[in-house]
Amino acid sequence: MGLCLKTFYCKKSKVVTLGKNIQISTLILRRVVLVANIKPSIILGYMSKAKIITTVDVAEVTPIYPPEGSEPGDVVIARGFPREPLPVLEPKARIYQTVSGLFKTNNESIVCYQRIPWEVEGKGFVNIYHFPNVLVR
Repeated sequence: MGLCLKTFYCKKSKVVTLGKNIQISTLILRRVVLVANIKPSIILGYMSKAKIITTVDVAEVTPIYPPEGSEPGDVVIARGFPREPLPVLEPKARIYQTVSGLFKTNNESIVCYQRIPWEVEGKGFVNIYHFPNVLVR
């Protein structure tokens, strides 16, 4: 897949840059799932070194939360796909844009890549409650 998906814990004092209309209250003191190997870029005047994965095409943009018990830095996997993240995703290669079109929740609101559930090994599946069959990016 080429992406480095990890969990992350946002603290009140942390600067988070977002290119989406998202409620900050959904991030404060919460663990979220990020693409950790995005090439750093300036968003709204701040250097952003990761991308928060959120729902797409729903009334309210919602971040994707890892399973309970996840710790910052835990790796998110899709079983059967080799975990070979690139050190940095180059924007011109459009790798993220290509594979993110295959991120979608299933009928049980579990986030999947090509219908294979995302999980944090030993801790459970990445689930976005109440959002079945939606795209995530």
